[in-house]
Formats: sequence, structure tokens, C-alpha cells
Amino acid sequence: MQSGVVQSTNAPVRPSAPRKGVAFTSSEREAFTLVELLVVIAILAVLTAILFPVFAQAREKSRQASCQSNLRQIGIAIRLYAQDADETLAPKYNCLQFDSVYKDHCVSPELKPTGLLDPPFPQWLPASNDLPGTAYLLEPYLKSDAVRLCPSRRVRPPLPGETKDAEGRYVLNAWDSFHGKWRNIPETSPQGRPDADIPEPASTLIVWEHNNNAGECQNGQESGDATRPGEIAGHWSDDHTGGFNALYCDGHVKRLTFSTLRRRDFTIQEE
Repeated sequence: MQSGVVQSTNAPVRPSAPRKGVAFTSSEREAFTLVELLVVIAILAVLTAILFPVFAQAREKSRQASCQSNLRQIGIAIRLYAQDADETLAPKYNCLQFDSVYKDHCVSPELKPTGLLDPPFPQWLPASNDLPGTAYLLEPYLKSDAVRLCPSRRVRPPLPGETKDAEGRYVLNAWDSFHGKWRNIPETSPQGRPDADIPEPASTLIVWEHNNNAGECQNGQESGDATRPGEIAGHWSDDHTGGFNALYCDGHVKRLTFSTLRRRDFTIQEE
């Protein structure tokens, strides 16, 4: 019986082409193509452009909340001061002499353009250029110096009339009849006033964050019009997404913008 021819099993075998829908193994494909890498980079760039502003906004919201907490603690300190002072709100400083005509305007000590007093006197909070350790009126009621400055605040060059760089800070409402005399109507702030003199504490400002090197502010009173304070370049803070935080006499805190301010917000006189 004639035997058949047996073919060798060692002949080379050509690999078959990969079928559709079958994934490559790691040995068959080891790197991305240039196009694929560019697509991944483009996607990452788009995600970064979307997420970074979101993160920045979230960080600013956190700082705004911290600032509002600071102002609430300052409001509590002002209230504690009032309880120890026959229900009288903290003044910008204890006045030695008032003007003979404008009875709510202090002439001694005198506030200098540097933000310091002549003669030196404890202010409600230290001015930004006061030396560390300077005494101030609310000191017994504030246990942390950190509450005196918003985390979004920054040092800025002096404004016209100022002589030193200053940090944006919290200022006390210092409107009075002298600074508003050009209007020929009384405009008196609530600082240093008894509670009974403030008919609308929930709508009367006492403290706000500001670009100022002094512990008080009345600059907006000296200009503007019959209903609005003056818009002074670089004066009103806009660090919190275009606005600033403010404390009212009843203790509540609110974010404001310059466009929402009215002269009546700063005075104890009713319209």
C-alpha cells in the first residue's frame, strides 16, 4: 500500500488580518498616534479653560464668606462695646472737642491724611499704618487680629491726598454735618450714637470694607448728588466679584456694589 506524502508542519504561517470589532492586544499596538495625542491634549485644554474659572470663583466665594464672618464678629464687638457704654455704639475715636457749629464733627483729635490722629488717640480699630500692638477701642471684644482684614484685601498705592501705601480694610461710617455741609441738610453717621438715635438700624451702614488707609470714611459724602454718594476712582472696593461686604447697625452683613448705594444708607436722619 503506497503511503501518502506528509507535509512539513514547520512551514511559515501568515497571520490573518484582524477582524472588525476585535481589539488589538498590547503586543500588537504599543503607542498612540500623533492625532490621538493631539485630541487628548485639546480635550485637557478645554477642561482646564472651563474648570479654572470655576475654581477661582469658588475660592473667591470662600474669601467672601470669610470676610462676612469677620464683619459679623466686628458687629458683635460693637454691640458688646455698646452694652458697656450705656447702649452707645463705638465711635471712630473718643473725641476731645466737637465743632461749635457742626455739633457732630470732631475737631480734636484731628485726622491727618496719613490716617493717623493728632494728638494720637485709640481709634475703633487701628489704621493700616499704625504700629503693631497699637491699642484700639474694640480690642477687649475682638480676640483675633485676623478679623480686621478681609482675606481678599491687598496693599495699594495711596489715593489723592494720602501720603502712604495702605491696605484695603474695614472702615467705620464717619459721615457728619461738616462733610455734608454743601447740601445744607444734616447727615450724621451712627458711630458714637445711642441706639435710640438710630430709627432704622437694619438699613443704616456702620462698617464696610474699603480702599482706605484710615479707620474711618466720609469721602463719598463730600461729592455725589442729592441721592447718591460720590463715585471716587479707586475708592469703593470691588474685590468681591465687583462688590464689597458691609455691616449694618442691626448686625446683619450684606454684599453691596457702588451702584446700589444711596446717601440715606449712611445717615441716621430719616427721609
